[in-house]
Amino acid sequence: MRHTPKQVQLPAKQGVGPWLDHLGRPLTQPLLPSLEMRTDDAVLAALDEAMRFADGSRIAAEIIDWHARGRRTDVLAGALGAWVANRPGGMLDPAWLALADALRAASDFDPARAALPWLVAATLVAERLGGRTVLAPATAAGDGSATELAAHVAARRGAAAESSAAAAIAAGRPLAEIEHDLLTLAAANPGDGGVTVLAVTRLADLRAAAGEAGVAAILPRFARALAERPEHLAYTRHHAARIAAVSGRFAAMAAAENPEKGKAFAEPKFRPHVLDGKGDAPYRASVKALEFGVPHDVLAQSLSLAASERLLRFDPRWQNDESVVEDRADAMQLLILTSAVRRLRADLTAEQWLPLYLFAVGLVHASAALDAPERDRLALPDPAQLHQTWDHGPEIAKIVAAMHKHDGERAIAVLRAYFLLALPEQPLCAQLLEAALSDVAPQAVDAARAIALMTAAVDEFQALAAHPHRETPLCAALRALSAEPAGRRTATLGSSAIDARTGALAPRHLVESGPTLA
Repeated sequence: MRHTPKQVQLPAKQGVGPWLDHLGRPLTQPLLPSLEMRTDDAVLAALDEAMRFADGSRIAAEIIDWHARGRRTDVLAGALGAWVANRPGGMLDPAWLALADALRAASDFDPARAALPWLVAATLVAERLGGRTVLAPATAAGDGSATELAAHVAARRGAAAESSAAAAIAAGRPLAEIEHDLLTLAAANPGDGGVTVLAVTRLADLRAAAGEAGVAAILPRFARALAERPEHLAYTRHHAARIAAVSGRFAAMAAAENPEKGKAFAEPKFRPHVLDGKGDAPYRASVKALEFGVPHDVLAQSLSLAASERLLRFDPRWQNDESVVEDRADAMQLLILTSAVRRLRADLTAEQWLPLYLFAVGLVHASAALDAPERDRLALPDPAQLHQTWDHGPEIAKIVAAMHKHDGERAIAVLRAYFLLALPEQPLCAQLLEAALSDVAPQAVDAARAIALMTAAVDEFQALAAHPHRETPLCAALRALSAEPAGRRTATLGSSAIDARTGALAPRHLVESGPTLA
């Protein structure tokens, strides 16, 4: 017999949330009248304390209460965004992507369940960043111009870049203008794995959830993150030299873009150059397509398809091989990055966007080392046997259930049958995003990346519109999230780090510097 836990109100001074049972589980009953008068600030203070200690039960209790009382969600979104921004490295952490993507997904949730994506993302943020110190408030210094900010970012002066952005806000420069400066700088300085690009593409999502005031509070932190971006990988360090080789041709490439040329572009024949081309073939093919006038949106979509294929090809043996650095997370990052690159096409001029596009092209190509041998690659399974109910609900449930049972092939087969039945896409995408928000991975970093991956897959599926291979990103995401829990556990990572430090192990990189672009 299951007993209902006794409901108790614990003193606030003990730092425990308002409605928890004796095992720390949040309760669903209404709050006591004595708690009705808590101000927004009091609730946010309690939430801050819960997040500092990564107490998932208290986080859930506070956020569920916030939504149940109809408090302003933009205030909560701004507080959560600032919580991430005020932790060192927070803006470049996967938890930031999970937060922004979850806030965007929340708009499609049933109002009664709208708190779910918020509390899931807040818990992931707390687990990732809860033990970090709080950065001191930004101080405004300098003239706040775009030129000054760019100089600080180029020279990797984090505190100065933050102060310059704060000065721009204090001087009354439009927030949209400052945000565009950050987008431009991220495109020119993508960092390892394109982490700065991923971070800034979520600014628009936070603005939609938190409003202008919420974004203004964290823009200086973004400037600091851009200046302190990681550039340790050989591929990233070689990017500037590759781009310099064709920088004089970007103006002509931008001018050549012609929608009519897209009609003569055979995308399925172009994609293999990016995936399997030898030497500098992916660059030469991409530059040739740009100079021919192929629309940039078409090339960006092709790149996302290539990244999806790369993820489908991932060789599981790398997942737990301590002799190499990369694992499945690197393949997942490709799809997340290429989706961000496509999104940025609408916000940047062609000449600003093209170097970033080539960065992503080269990274997708260089990651061929993650592929399984051709004989071992998964061919997309045939659609599962069609059913006669034509009811989308049960079919979506089968896809999600197969993913949770780690049966990627079954999930993909039912997904492909779903499209053959021409069942509605909106509920499918909404349910896949909700599934990614569930407990799909044991570690916070992997759970955060799962949310970003499915968000990218849904975005690319929708952007591909009438493309015959448009389901490929969703198939790739389903297979990745159906696989054994991604990521290496703490003990494995720690052991590898100790062995590497003592010289007992010299892990190698599979993704190297990439070919030279001439």
